[in-house]
Amino acid sequence: MRYYHILALGLMVLFGSCRQYEDMPDDRNYPTTYIDEEIKSIESLLRSSEHGWLLTLVPSSGEYGGHNLCVKFASKGEAKIFSEDYKEVIDSVLIDPKKPELGKKPVYKTEYSSTYHFSHNGGVRLTFDTFNAALHHYSNPQWGVPEAYNGDFDFVIEKVSADKRTITLRGGRTKNRMTLLRIDEDPKAYFEKISESQATLKAKALSPLQLGGKEVALSVFGNARQLWARYDDQNHLLPIVFTDKGLRLLTPLVIGTDTLRTLELNSDKTAVTTNDGKQTLTLFAGTYDLTHQSTQITYEEGKMGKDAYNLFLQVQQTQEGDVYPGTFGNDVYWGSYDDEMPKVTLQFLIKYWFYDSWGSYYVDFTSIYGKANQFHMTRIIQKDLAWLFGHRAFDWYLQSIMSNSPYQINPISGEDGYVRISSVANSSSYWLRGTTPK
Repeated sequence: MRYYHILALGLMVLFGSCRQYEDMPDDRNYPTTYIDEEIKSIESLLRSSEHGWLLTLVPSSGEYGGHNLCVKFASKGEAKIFSEDYKEVIDSVLIDPKKPELGKKPVYKTEYSSTYHFSHNGGVRLTFDTFNAALHHYSNPQWGVPEAYNGDFDFVIEKVSADKRTITLRGGRTKNRMTLLRIDEDPKAYFEKISESQATLKAKALSPLQLGGKEVALSVFGNARQLWARYDDQNHLLPIVFTDKGLRLLTPLVIGTDTLRTLELNSDKTAVTTNDGKQTLTLFAGTYDLTHQSTQITYEEGKMGKDAYNLFLQVQQTQEGDVYPGTFGNDVYWGSYDDEMPKVTLQFLIKYWFYDSWGSYYVDFTSIYGKANQFHMTRIIQKDLAWLFGHRAFDWYLQSIMSNSPYQINPISGEDGYVRISSVANSSSYWLRGTTPK
């Protein structure tokens, strides 16, 4: 009887083990095989675009807006990238070889190559794994800028659209959702259209928008890539990205049941149309544009408002007691020089470390609709090594001038070449004397 039990047990083991392997996946259904095929399919799609892909990069939590990059997957494992706003001077050439007296013009490098690879970590992941100046500019730490723009250089691929023209990404570092859009024309020409949109809309105010039963005031910070929106007691900076047709809000403005997502320029570039096509908003530029002009402000007692002067004294005292003790020169510059990004620039007088050197912080300016002599300003990011040596005092100065914005500019009677720059909210005691912006 004992032998029958042994035989029955043996048959159960034999047939049970056969059934166990009947349910095992075949070669195509192994997880690793499926992942490999998914990666091959995505890489094939990326390389199939003759003109590359438009990557809308959204650094940090959106406070820098969206930045456009063209990514062309030129060959297996190699990508070529250029961005709308990064370039390096590599040489200079004569403007006109037949007229050397006209001087030289810079030659820029705009396109950079790097390698990339795919892996599987929380999904299929695309990583640009060698340094690419156009892309890593947004994540590469510098002196005084430890996190740069806090951008991504590796991305989890979340979704490919049914028509294979849009790929949704998630930033490996920021977790922001971004997109790759297939480009169907020469990318240089396409990016020129984007640059034209930015140049047209930068520092402009728009005629009032009606949204959700509210009247909304709008102004564009073109360098900071923010749309400044105000209604009732609400005041918002909304991240934007420029497009070949105008701009798109990365965070749509929603009031009631109405939503503002895009603004498209009309043919003569004097107005924009809302995404529903129902409203046309006129562009407005103030008299002064500190994204192309600059002013020198000299802090002297008796030549500016009491609050403005006392603030500067406190900034000086803060730096005197800092770990890198020193002071600042009395001259401060606001605005743009040689068409560079606008900034606030102070003279650092920090003995042994940063003496008689100029340090800057990138800022931006915009107009206010119907107020030709007014402007508003916002911060972008620290620029250079100066931030390391004087960030406490410099930050205090920036907080003060930002909190007193918007400003209005008026000529000073009897003083040609100088203007009074006064806080709209506190014009009697917070005003500055500066050179006429030019």
